Amino acid sequence: MVKSLGSLKVKNAPTLLFTLLFLLASLIGLGQSSDNSMSYFAIENLSVEEYSKLKSAIDSDNRFQIESACIPASVMEIEVIATFESQSLLTDAFVDLVRKNTALSEVEFLSDFDEEKFMARCKEFRTRRN
Repeated sequence: MVKSLGSLKVKNAPTLLFTLLFLLASLIGLGQSSDNSMSYFAIENLSVEEYSKLKSAIDSDNRFQIESACIPASVMEIEVIATFESQSLLTDAFVDLVRKNTALSEVEFLSDFDEEKFMARCKEFRTRRN
């Protein structure tokens, strides 16, 4: 059966429609994943034990995801999944999550950090000699 879509003749209009919807859904999905951003936090006295507690809390929370952590340097790279109206609200939410689920209280948002600075700080602490 041949259907006419304007000047375009299509043998299987439902297949074309399904394909177009699939492509649209894929593009929307790609757009959503690119909205996630990274934030960097210094957490004073971060230990393996406290990190484990924090990881469990973050894993059960739908607003954040741990991208990377460097326990010797007490820094974490956090993927922000939820939408926050401001950096201040994002920071408050993360600090609250840390304080409610660990014995840690000193948490600082590292506004000037990026992945390169994160890796450099981690390398610096991992290569220190006592």
